[in-house]
Amino acid sequence: MKLIKNMIGLLLVATSVAGQSVNFDTTGKSWNEVLAKANTSQKPIFVDVCTSWCGPCKWMDKNVFNQASVASLLNSQFVNVKIDAEKGYGKEFAARNNVHGFPTFLFFNPGGDLALAGNGATPAASMIQIIRQALSNIKDNVSLRAMQQQITANNYSKTDIKNYIKRLSALNQPNATLIEAYLDVLPEDSIYSPEILTLVSAGYFGRMPLQGKATKVLLNAYAQYPVKSWEMMSPWNILKSRLLEYTDSAGKQGDTTWLNEILAVSDQLNTSAWAKDREQLYLLCRYYLAANDSTNFTKTAHDFADKYIININTDTLTARNQLAFRDALNVKFGKCTNKPSEQELSGFKKGFLHETRLINEELFEIVYGYHQYFNTSLKQHALIVQEWIDKSIGLYKKNGVYVNENLIKQQENAFHRLLN
Repeated sequence: MKLIKNMIGLLLVATSVAGQSVNFDTTGKSWNEVLAKANTSQKPIFVDVCTSWCGPCKWMDKNVFNQASVASLLNSQFVNVKIDAEKGYGKEFAARNNVHGFPTFLFFNPGGDLALAGNGATPAASMIQIIRQALSNIKDNVSLRAMQQQITANNYSKTDIKNYIKRLSALNQPNATLIEAYLDVLPEDSIYSPEILTLVSAGYFGRMPLQGKATKVLLNAYAQYPVKSWEMMSPWNILKSRLLEYTDSAGKQGDTTWLNEILAVSDQLNTSAWAKDREQLYLLCRYYLAANDSTNFTKTAHDFADKYIININTDTLTARNQLAFRDALNVKFGKCTNKPSEQELSGFKKGFLHETRLINEELFEIVYGYHQYFNTSLKQHALIVQEWIDKSIGLYKKNGVYVNENLIKQQENAFHRLLN
């Protein structure tokens, strides 16, 4: 009988533990209400930022937040809040905290200062590690606000900043000011190390000062590896992606000073005057689109197409493609003791951005923007734009490096939808 009682007791405990889940407050009307609860309880805050349609968010509820190990830790240590980023105060909250994907997990100290962030579908064991790191940060007063105050007061050391970067800012929170400050206290010749390159490539968030040290690091890396490709961590890809993002932002803000800084860096990514001019026209198109400037966009788009598609010398363009590819091969494989295999060469060709492919991709972006922002004007110039498209695809088919037939079909279908 005693054994049966013990078994029943264990079953009751197991049932209770298995049924435990995180006690999320979803009834709050404002962030101030959450701060008031944290102040009363003197507990830090855990926020699960989600949306109603987010699959990974639902997965977390079903597979992680109902795990006893996770739930007991969060329930005992935090005020737990679930905020829909598309409803109520969630819209402003998500924007203020730089939330761009779901789910995003934010940990705040009792005063509301951000101490750690995480995102994505995260298994229970990994979630527990993140929670414990957040508690450690909160205990040691490591927060975005604390470090920003130290930077403002010029009261920090190289070790302080490096520790902060490691503990707090690895997960998508704006840290541009912090990293620039860190690079400023390093000896000039040490900022070009692989460690620093990794930091500014993968751990740098927020607006990068284009005359700052991080830009110098990336431009130096590009000088060592001057290959235009969509390789995830290539210096060209990182810089180009940032320039596109900044151009769109500059256009929305009407910031011509920022635009000129962007164009200056773009010039450093292109060796020939021909390529520099083309890239400037393309970036100007992006700027005028974001600025909703139909007149200047239309003029610049037509200049781009006339110079680099309609009136381009096909033989000259083909020669440029071959030269660029030869130089890129030398950079990529020149120091290898063994010749690259056919598979390696094929893979490199697929990712390499020769001049014709760049023109083709940039034209697609321009026409898509034309359709999205100034569709009435696009319809008026439909025959001209169709000529751009036909000539661009024809040039791409003759590029002499690599032709992706699927890409051509996708573009033809997409262009057809845009113009009809």
